[in-house]
Amino acid sequence: MSIDKSKLEAKGNGVLADVMPCLDYTFATRLKSFVSDIQTNCQMGFEEREYIERVANKLLEYQKQNAVEQWEKDYLERCHK
Repeated sequence: MSIDKSKLEAKGNGVLADVMPCLDYTFATRLKSFVSDIQTNCQMGFEEREYIERVANKLLEYQKQNAVEQWEKDYLERCHK
């Protein structure tokens, strides 16, 4: 995937927040998979894991809503069940 550098320069601060979710359409699914395998031994660790799972789910939902290509929409729909 190529990124239009003029759009990056125009956005200024917050570029990564606006562009990063679209750079790698498998990131959220891989993050969810990785986090689901983590085991914690304390309440704080459990809460952190739940937080990261929520972030991954929100990112996946964002990607699903903003996907352009049909194959990407289909992939993200299958992953967000």
